[in-house]
Formats: sequence, C-alpha cells, structure tokens
Amino acid sequence: MALVVFDRVKESSNTAGTGTIVLAGAQAGYQSFAVVGNANTTYYTIADQSGSNWEVGIGTYYSGNVSLARTTILASSNANAAVSFGSNTKDVFITYPAEKSVNQDATGNVTVSQFLTANILYLLEIPQLVLMLVLFLLALLVIQILVFLLLTLTPLIPTYKLLLRT
Repeated sequence: MALVVFDRVKESSNTAGTGTIVLAGAQAGYQSFAVVGNANTTYYTIADQSGSNWEVGIGTYYSGNVSLARTTILASSNANAAVSFGSNTKDVFITYPAEKSVNQDATGNVTVSQFLTANILYLLEIPQLVLMLVLFLLALLVIQILVFLLLTLTPLIPTYKLLLRT
C-alpha cells in the first residue's frame, strides 16, 4: 500500500454519511481514481457542490467497488473531523494538503511543515558520524606508522645489544 499522488484526478459522488465514498466516474477532462491503484493511498478533497462542507484527508482507493475509504481526516469544515455529507453531488479529487507540503520561497529557503523530529535528529547525527569516521581513519594511520617503525627498527635491535656489550 503506497501513498501516490497524480495530477488532474477528479470524480463525483452522491454517497451520504461519514463512511467510504463510492465514486461515480471521472469528470470531463480529468482522470479517474483508478490511476491510484487498488489499495493504495492518496491525498483527497471532498467538496460539497451545493454547500460549504469539505474534507481533506488520506484515503485508500479500492478498485473492486470503485470507492475511496476516508482513512485519515487531516482538515474539514467539521472541526477537522469526518463530515457527514448529504446525498447531493460532491467533487472528489486528489490534492496536496498544506500540512503535508514542502515549499521553497522566492529566496530559496525551504519550509517543511509537520516535519518528523526523527528526520531532524538523523540530520544532526551526520556530523557526528563523519567525525567518528575521521577518528577511525586516523587511528588506522597511527597503527600503520607504528607497524612500519617496528618493522624498520627490529633489525637494529640485535646490533644495539652488541654495541652495549663491548
């Protein structure tokens, strides 16, 4: 089950309530949710055409009954809870929610909302890992120098003992 996002995916639905939305086919000029693939997740918006009800979330597409399960509600006109839609027509489309977005401003700065703390901590650990690698390589170099000196000086030791006896 992968999270996928596609452009220009929009269908309609007359499903009522807070449950799974049965999709009624692609609107003119758009793709159907079938591009998402069975059991994959995507970001979605459901917007009531005749009112002010709306919902943004992560949904799971099922090809067997051509439906979108409202897996996680991210924002809505119902205090960010699932909206109980009427049986009137609603637009259902793929979106890119603001709270999940990564944005670059005009100066080149990147803003990441809802960024995972674990990722930040991982990035902070990279300099520590580099330092540990450098220290390890220095230790190897010291060992090589010591081995070289030992091998170079070992033949001189018997000669040095002979000089001391005389």
